[in-house]
Amino acid sequence: MLAEAAAAVLIGTASITDIKSRRIPNVLTITCANLGLLYYLISAGLSGLLFSGIGLTCGFVVLLLLYLFKVVGAGDVKLFAALGAWVGAATVWSIFVYSILFGGFIGLALLLFHYRSFGKKFVQMILVTIGLRNIIVFREHMKRPTTFPFMVAVLPAALFVYFTGMQ
Repeated sequence: MLAEAAAAVLIGTASITDIKSRRIPNVLTITCANLGLLYYLISAGLSGLLFSGIGLTCGFVVLLLLYLFKVVGAGDVKLFAALGAWVGAATVWSIFVYSILFGGFIGLALLLFHYRSFGKKFVQMILVTIGLRNIIVFREHMKRPTTFPFMVAVLPAALFVYFTGMQ
């Protein structure tokens, strides 16, 4: 229970900072990664440390590959490492996969919104229908069509994995 709460605080805080400033602070990610390792060492001994260390490594390596291709920022890499330290390799992998799917949908919506009059009306209709038209995140990032904070995709992906148990 503590691990899930820590992961939720990590994701929530990172989402706020990433959306507001397009940065995820090192103090957040490094502190959370170290606390995750320490928590599992104390609560489950060396096997817990191994679980947390493998999760940290998995989260780091997967996002590092995207970082090398300039798809995500360095903060996202460290965030997934810290997240992996708390939730383990299987869950961090699931969150990654669903983040890519959510990110793809968001990217497609942004492209349709900016580059096609039909697409723009279609996306506006969807946002109005689901009640998201006035959310600041969408308004701000509709102005800059080429990028958006990755946490906009990670947050719903993490919620999806948590509430569906799709690990």
